[in-house]
Amino acid sequence: MDGPTGLKRRNPMDFGYFVAKEILNAERAYKNDLEVICVHLKRALDGAEDVPSGTLHGIFSLLQPIYENQGTLLVEIEHRLSTWDTRSVNMHKADGGHIGDLLLKQNDALDQYLVFLDKLPELLVGLEVTYRKNRQFEHLYRTFELEKYCFLPVAAFLLRPAQRLLQYQSVLERLLTHYPPHHFDYGDCEAALQNFRRASGVVHEAVRHAEHFTKLMELQRDLLGIENLAVPAREFIREGCLQKFSKKGYQQRMFILLTDVLLYCNRVATSSGHFKVHGQVGVRGMMIEDSTGPKHGMDFCFTIYGGNRALIVAASSAEEKSKWLHDLQTAMDQSKRLAYDKLLQYSTLKSISSSDEVLHKHDAFNSSAQPTGTVGDGDTLRTKSPSEKSQMTTRSNTTLHVCWHRNTTISCRELSKSFQYQLCGFLLRKFKSSDGWQKLWVVFSNFCLFFFKNYQESAPLASLPLIGYRVAIPSFEDNILKDHVFKLHFKSHTYFFRSENEYTFNRWMDVLIAVTSSDQNDDSEHLTGNGMHV
Repeated sequence: MDGPTGLKRRNPMDFGYFVAKEILNAERAYKNDLEVICVHLKRALDGAEDVPSGTLHGIFSLLQPIYENQGTLLVEIEHRLSTWDTRSVNMHKADGGHIGDLLLKQNDALDQYLVFLDKLPELLVGLEVTYRKNRQFEHLYRTFELEKYCFLPVAAFLLRPAQRLLQYQSVLERLLTHYPPHHFDYGDCEAALQNFRRASGVVHEAVRHAEHFTKLMELQRDLLGIENLAVPAREFIREGCLQKFSKKGYQQRMFILLTDVLLYCNRVATSSGHFKVHGQVGVRGMMIEDSTGPKHGMDFCFTIYGGNRALIVAASSAEEKSKWLHDLQTAMDQSKRLAYDKLLQYSTLKSISSSDEVLHKHDAFNSSAQPTGTVGDGDTLRTKSPSEKSQMTTRSNTTLHVCWHRNTTISCRELSKSFQYQLCGFLLRKFKSSDGWQKLWVVFSNFCLFFFKNYQESAPLASLPLIGYRVAIPSFEDNILKDHVFKLHFKSHTYFFRSENEYTFNRWMDVLIAVTSSDQNDDSEHLTGNGMHV
């Protein structure tokens, strides 16, 4: 009997085959990711005139060997899977039932990866500086990111090599947990794992800083009214919606907490989809006053004091209020431990904010003003008028936009999990209006499911951001009479997906539960001052 993807049903105990199939699927998606940079972006740059190309040529020269090596590995894995015969009672290495030797050969490519990772922070900073200073490059960059095959920010594709190394390590650890020591593939898997573990310290460090910096780059693209946001010393902590009190009552605002500053903004009423920064409060000297009961008719309120400003805000729930209070307090505590010259100086925006935020001079909290310091111009936030900024449309599936539309919040810990957990493969999606199912190639990456016709396609048919969604198995009332089905639901939106076997069902459940689970002040994860967690 054939499964959903047309493959013959295999022995459910053949764990090694299913892991090898997962590796194959991941390599197919990885190939498409690398082609966004090594093929599509290179072609766009070659066709452009008067565009600085130094940083991009540096990226191409470092990624090209990785891209070519990955293509060779993909062909080898495809051949290995085609010869893998699980029906053989006495499996031997010659029968094709092994994968460790192919991953062990990746040791020859590790040096290429490590050279790229060593240069990655410098390359990301170079991209951002060129983007800010050259209008032709900014136009090329923004235009390219609107192409259908560029379904993630360019910087996110540059993280793929580092993330793939961590995935190799993870999959080998799962294989060795399952294989007995006498298994014929155990030795190669163990040797390959040791190679990846030797590089893991460098990889984790590069991923932590690069993930963090790419998030700041993404925020810079989404925001109007501020620039120089993406600098290596600044860290992202949390973003999300709060109701901010003013003379007009409570209004929804997007708040962005960084290590040195809290920004608040509103979505502009144009087709560009940008958010306009209305104000900012320095973290050093900030104070928080909790409200035990309703305030001005709203529950879950607290007040943020900083300099001569007081912001009364309300969260959507007690849980979200607790998240904000936890991260604000952690950021304030962290700022006290940092030397003055390690803090970034921010500039006060000209009076866009309402006058009722400003405290009178005799207010008790006015004494905790933001200290001044001496930092370079590149580390200082400064305002930028909308007329100076390109008004091209921004991406609608960034976490900032999704949090705004779903009135929720995410932290650096949740964002890091979305980078860490990636999965792809064929799934069947249930039609809403009938009992039929549609076969799709699905890639989970960066808090979003991307749906493709097949793995050869470079542009997704659709996407589903998962912020706010929860994963579960269908209930009796759902009337789903199929095996290996899970559902994703958010308010009135529900989607059902069916996997081909128990292994892939469990893998999708594990990954989706991990990235959609609530980030409720997990004491095992905390801000370190060095970036996001991996």
